[in-house]
Formats: sequence, structure tokens, C-alpha cells
Amino acid sequence: MYPIDAPAPYPREQWYVAGTAQEFGREIVARQILGDPLVFYRTEAGEPVALWGLCPHRLMPFELGSLRDDEVVCGYHGFTFSAQGKCVSIPTSEQISPACRVRSYPLVERGPWVWIWMGEGAPDHDRLPDASDIGLGADPGEWRVDVTRTFDLQARAQLLIDNLMDLSHLAFVHVNSVGPAEIALLQPEITRDGDRLGVTRTTTDVPRDGFVTFLMPDAPDRIWSALVTDFYSPALINAGGPWVWGSTPDGARGEAVGKLNFIHAMTPAGPNRTHYFGVLTRNFRQDDDALSGMLSAQNDMVRDEDVTALEAIEKVVDRYGDIRREISVKPDAGALSVRRLIRKLILAETGGAGEDGASYERAPEPAAAQPSW
Repeated sequence: MYPIDAPAPYPREQWYVAGTAQEFGREIVARQILGDPLVFYRTEAGEPVALWGLCPHRLMPFELGSLRDDEVVCGYHGFTFSAQGKCVSIPTSEQISPACRVRSYPLVERGPWVWIWMGEGAPDHDRLPDASDIGLGADPGEWRVDVTRTFDLQARAQLLIDNLMDLSHLAFVHVNSVGPAEIALLQPEITRDGDRLGVTRTTTDVPRDGFVTFLMPDAPDRIWSALVTDFYSPALINAGGPWVWGSTPDGARGEAVGKLNFIHAMTPAGPNRTHYFGVLTRNFRQDDDALSGMLSAQNDMVRDEDVTALEAIEKVVDRYGDIRREISVKPDAGALSVRRLIRKLILAETGGAGEDGASYERAPEPAAAQPSW
């Protein structure tokens, strides 16, 4: 499935964002994730629960049922299921087959989000992205965290990942919302640490611009500034910037001034639709609610422009998308590296990793011609 040549559209053995912590409570919430129909709620003790969303009796969606204590009651015939997915009551039968159960999905609540493990086996907690370095799950008081709008993106998640891994589009797609973004056109530096990949564009020892002055009025007159994209997992990407440091008298990078992060979580609802979550974090002016409101509004505008672009691509991609004929240039190296990494994850789940593993470790050097696959 474009733009990854793999037997599945996304890896399942991963943690994905199921939703914001605030949206799950004592009402049943239905959501499709990786093609699975799911329902979410909280127990009376406040613990989040995720169950397969269809009653095994006659496939009635649980979202049309109700909660009784910590149990889900099907709205069709009253079959009742525990938070672990076991059928505990059938009004018309004293006998309950052990097969009468639904899958219960592991959840972890961390920071503003509830994460769900979609793999078939036991959850691998090492794969839960650790984003404490950008304020998710960090100690209170170190970062300001603001949850932004959730988008129902009518496009495949990989298009969004490609979009975020090459921020050179800022100078074009977002010219009306972000304004001039010359830094986005600089050649990036690409770094890799295991399955985490970073794409960084840095300006060194330059005059403080108007946006930095607005955000960080205490910044020195000359600064270093960076635009950073970090791929944490197929579910989480941080588009950070500006990250600002002061310049020393000899022009070297000095002390850190502040970091602003636009954190993106993409959870496939299915092959061609994505739940698109957003969070902003910053480690400066943490008590400034007005600044949070302004940044959140601007971020929603920027992401809405991305959604418009990606949905336009989605409408034509099945007919015309072909990675063998795709043209790529050097700034695409980060996005292409992530494609290879995700392909490797999918192949590992489907038994194809052994023959492909080594060839997906190298960062590509695409030119203005058809890339070599």
C-alpha cells in the first residue's frame, strides 16, 4: 500500500494513542483503531478500559449498550461483560460458555493521552514511546502541556508521517499561517538512535527574529535556532521549533533559552483514515494562558492546512501512487528512512524481516530522479 511496499498498511505490534485522558469516563466511547471496532470507558475506580466493540452474540455494537458498575451490558439481549472481556451474565441462560468473551486491550495512561497496545501478544512496554524529554510524562512544573484539536483525517497515516518528516513544506503549505520559513528550506542534519530518527535544521549565530522575540523576550540579541523533527515511533512524531540557545561572544552555541514542541500522534482508524491528535509543550512562560491560547489556535490552523493537503493526495494516491516512479530529493531523506523503518517493522510481524533487515538500516541519499529501492 503506497507509499510502503509491505503486506500490511501499518505495524500492529505497537502502542498507539487511543484518545485523550479527558474523553474517557463513565460513558461508553466507540472508536475504530487499526480496523478494530473498540469501546472505551472508565471503571468506577477511574481505570481506563478498552474492549472489542461488538457483542459476540449477534454483533450488536456495545456503544448502544450501557454500563452497570464496571461491566458493559449489551443493548440487544443484555449479555454482560466484565472489564476483562469475560461474559458474566446472560439474562436468558444460566450456562455461559467460556468462549463467550471479547478481547480486552492493554492500556497505559501517560500524560495527556491514553495509549493502547494493538499487538496480539503480551504488550511490549519497551515500545511505549518515552517522550519525557519533550514534556510528555515529565515531572510537573518542568513543562507546560496543552492538548489541541483532534482531527479525523480522511487519509492514510503514512502520508501524515511523510509530511511531518520533511518540514520544508512549511514554506509553501503554511505560508499564510506560519509566514516566511526560510529555516525550513535549509539542508537538514539526520541522526539516528535505534528506531528513533531526527531531522534537524539549524541557524547559527543569527539576529533574534520577531517570532523568537515574541515568544522569548529575554532571549539575547544573537541566537542559535533549530527546527527539529523527531520520529519516536509509528504513532508519535515531535515537530519542535523554535528551540533557542544564546550565542556566545565568539558565535558558538551558548545556554539554552527555551523549547517549543508541536507533538503529533497518528493512530490509523483503518488503511485510509487516521485519528490525528496534537499536544503543545514548552519549557518557558509556563503560566501564560494567553500564550497557550494563541499557540493552540495557530497550531490548529496549521494542522488544518496539512489535513486539506493530505486529503487531496489521498483522493488520487490509489490510482496514481507508485513508489517505483516517485521522484525524491535530498530533504526527503528523513521521510524515506522512516518509510524503510516502518516497512521493516511490518515485515518483522509478517515473517519477512530476515531477508530485508540490513538493507533498511542505511539512510538514503535520494537525488532528483527515481529513488533506488
